[in-house]
Amino acid sequence: MGSTSFTGVRLSGAAVAVTNGIPLFAAVMLQDWSASLDALTVPADLIEAFSNSGYSLSSSSSVTVMQQSAQWTLLQDPVNQSPGVVELVGFSLFVSDSSLSVYGSSISVNEVQTGGYSINLILPVEPSALALSQLDPTTRCPNQLTVAVNGADGLTWPQILTVPKWPLAI
Repeated sequence: MGSTSFTGVRLSGAAVAVTNGIPLFAAVMLQDWSASLDALTVPADLIEAFSNSGYSLSSSSSVTVMQQSAQWTLLQDPVNQSPGVVELVGFSLFVSDSSLSVYGSSISVNEVQTGGYSINLILPVEPSALALSQLDPTTRCPNQLTVAVNGADGLTWPQILTVPKWPLAI
């Protein structure tokens, strides 16, 4: 297999996962979440957990049970239909012990077609196969730092690919 290199790529804020995946966030699993998700409903306090972690989740999201009381996928309608907008609309949820890990699983992409009309595509998100060596030192990573700074700081792939949680007020 050939290799690909990226020069001047800006991945700031991108939700990217490595081979095993990097969760968007993890939360303490509340008692009502499992029963609600198994009943194909999204509990209000789970929506609040998403919001507290900087992600939007609609109460009308569709729920698919992958494994009873342990694994679900959620899919919501895109909010922004503007051309060029990429939006996270699908999530995979996994329970381990008393923790819920949330991963991105689908994005919405709006494309302008020949003739000027736009279409919305829902695409699956898969873990990245990128290697650090494929990125130019000036590439800005999801953690907001360049590849050069991340290397100098000795950060790991999960640290480099994890989007920071910004405070709501400074």
